[in-house]
Amino acid sequence: MARKEVINTTESEVKFFIECADIKLLNSNLIPLQNKIKEDIDVLISAKVIEFLSISNLNVKITHKNKKRNDTPMKGYQFDLTYSVIFRSSEGTPTNLLGEFTKLYTISILWPYVREYVHDTFSRCGESDFLLPLINPQVFTENLIKSKKINVEVFEGKLEL
Repeated sequence: MARKEVINTTESEVKFFIECADIKLLNSNLIPLQNKIKEDIDVLISAKVIEFLSISNLNVKITHKNKKRNDTPMKGYQFDLTYSVIFRSSEGTPTNLLGEFTKLYTISILWPYVREYVHDTFSRCGESDFLLPLINPQVFTENLIKSKKINVEVFEGKLEL
């Protein structure tokens, strides 16, 4: 007979509050390309955590091939954009916990903003059929972690304003 695990439910539960304090588009560059190109999407996350704040940047680089328009010398576009999210936590939240939260939830929070902005920008260029894919944020984040495309730096100490 298999032994059942005993779960201790008498310990007090510790709860921390983490909120999304701000989201901003930091930069956006759309460059027309005249050379032959290969379609590609590259995603990187870099974050810094100190005391009760985490600032996480999601950088997306897209190379999109122009498929419909033969009346132009442009072969496609290179699009580079960065969105930033600031997470703020309650007093007493361990910085390493805030760092883990940042690593796991940056994509979930920012991907819809990136997806809409990219579609809107390409639509204005006459490429309205281009859409970034819908993603499963958990699987996407796991793949970014495996490919070492998420960098979270946790700093100990106090934030000086």
